[in-house]
Amino acid sequence: LGYFAGHARESRFQRKTDPRIADRVRILREAGMSDRIEEVLRRQPPQDIDAEKAVLGAPFLSADALGLAMENIDENDFHREAHRLIFRAMLDLEAAKKPIDAVTVLSQLNGYVEQIGGVSYITELADFVPTWRNVQAYARTVREKSVLRKLATYGREIASQAYASADPEELVAVAEFEIAQIASKLI
Repeated sequence: LGYFAGHARESRFQRKTDPRIADRVRILREAGMSDRIEEVLRRQPPQDIDAEKAVLGAPFLSADALGLAMENIDENDFHREAHRLIFRAMLDLEAAKKPIDAVTVLSQLNGYVEQIGGVSYITELADFVPTWRNVQAYARTVREKSVLRKLATYGREIASQAYASADPEELVAVAEFEIAQIASKLI
């Protein structure tokens, strides 16, 4: 128990969290900012799971869909790990000049089928997308959410470094470079 001994009324979140964060949460609660804490705890990273599913379902409907999606995104743009694995399997099939369908994707996924949600998830993807012709719009949405996640992550890293008394000039230079790298994904 260590730090939390004698603090029986604290939440499960506080008991599993770094003591410095627990102190900040306690201070915010004492200041009457409980709703702000709950908002932060409920906050999800930017994502559009439906757009991700539509991008993954489109290649089942048209051989052209994957190429169109690849113009906008890569596997790292997907929020869900399962979606990254499925997209990677599709890319591997495309590179091997093999057709993309539920059978070939499942075969390519090999030992990862259960990790991605099983056979039923692949068939769900194939049925999910209304039309493959919108795949570029879906892919742009996936890319935009990916950029927002990267900005949020990097923003936290910059804040952490600023609080650690980093050299301001160096921190600004690194931040400019990293933000430019992230922004290049939008072009």
